[in-house]
Amino acid sequence: MGFALYLISAELLSIKAICLWCTTAHVLTFGLFVLTLAGTSRLGLTVAPRGAVR
Repeated sequence: MGFALYLISAELLSIKAICLWCTTAHVLTFGLFVLTLAGTSRLGLTVAPRGAVR
């Protein structure tokens, strides 16, 4: 998601043009991000802190 935001900012600020294919990929990436967050919260999954033993 962070890389998609970087690419959007590059399109808007540096290139000053919007690519339809890239925008479609960014929208799909955002949708997958939202679905992943919804799925993990629904299942009660959490991310363990780095180095934690389960």
